[in-house]
Amino acid sequence: FEIIDSLTTFNDDGRLTYLSLSYTNIYLIPLSISKLDSLKHIYLNDNQITSLDSSICNLENLTDFFIYNNQLCDQYKYGCINWGNNDDHWEPQECNE
Repeated sequence: FEIIDSLTTFNDDGRLTYLSLSYTNIYLIPLSISKLDSLKHIYLNDNQITSLDSSICNLENLTDFFIYNNQLCDQYKYGCINWGNNDDHWEPQECNE
């Protein structure tokens, strides 16, 4: 597994394949993220995210989705996402409900 230093990476067609917004204090993921159908890697860990729309499941090319250390409740842990070994891409969360 290779760590990429930049925040974004694009394929030869100019389509976004890698997005890292870790440690940016974001609390909202726009619905439009589901339109980025070439995304393979998303890093949203260590933020303040409180909800995750199920449209994230439309990202069929997604292989890595890191969203741990946010404020998501288990209702947002969609079965369409590969959460890694032992759910390490998901946990821990600080659900406030």
